[in-house]
Amino acid sequence: MVPTELAMTAVLSGLAISLTAVIATVRVLGSRITDVREDMSGLRTDVREDMTEIRGEIGGLRQEFNGRFDDVTEQLTTVRASLGAIDARLTTLEQQR
Repeated sequence: MVPTELAMTAVLSGLAISLTAVIATVRVLGSRITDVREDMSGLRTDVREDMTEIRGEIGGLRQEFNGRFDDVTEQLTTVRASLGAIDARLTTLEQQR
């Protein structure tokens, strides 16, 4: 038979080792969770910066498109005026015949 004191020492030693292992695991997990939080924070910052850059590029594309659209509108107005002048001249020539 194992003496009670020896058995109690063994049990307490086992509990102490188990408790130490649990505490070490909690610390490691806590550290890893902190690392993941920092990584997520960094990713959020990167995404915000990327979105700001994309918004700026979209704004630039809108301005470029609007500028080109305005140019085409002006050219079409010029063409329309020219066609009106040609039509008026043709009408005058038809009336003279």
